[in-house]
Amino acid sequence: MRLRVAMNLPSDMTDTYRLVNGEGDGLSGLAVDILGGSTAIVMSSAAWCEIHKETIKSVLAKLLKQHQSYTNVDIDIVRRN
Repeated sequence: MRLRVAMNLPSDMTDTYRLVNGEGDGLSGLAVDILGGSTAIVMSSAAWCEIHKETIKSVLAKLLKQHQSYTNVDIDIVRRN
């Protein structure tokens, strides 16, 4: 999340971006896209993601609520395999 903030995401120019990029973020098998600033799409291709899916959703919701761009927005978290 800190890296995305350092990249100025989200910004006035975009509200759609990849929040988590699997191995590039040290989370092999997990990707999270933010679409339209109001939906988080969680995509997984690793067994650990399935085992910890509720924790992933919980942590993601907590992190997004702490971000200044999402304090007044209800983010829908959608899981897709």
